[in-house]
Amino acid sequence: DKVVAPKFNKYAGWVEWQNAIFLWVNATGGSFDNTFQLGGRQVNWYVGGARPTDESPIVRRLLGKPSLAKGGNNVLLFVRPRATSPYV
Repeated sequence: DKVVAPKFNKYAGWVEWQNAIFLWVNATGGSFDNTFQLGGRQVNWYVGGARPTDESPIVRRLLGKPSLAKGGNNVLLFVRPRATSPYV
């Protein structure tokens, strides 16, 4: 198998892997607000990319709907306090 570096749109705020999805979220700042609720256990997050809809593969996978994507639905969330801070 050929080894290649992953490619993704860093401005979309997500990258999809076979067994997981990584999300990048700004707690505050930027051009929109991501709101945290339920003591931080839930976040309303903007899905970036090329015109995402409820039927987009990434949205369907995040919502746990059946799709053509194979693999797990492990979601790893990386948050930074503001748009100019590093992710933690």
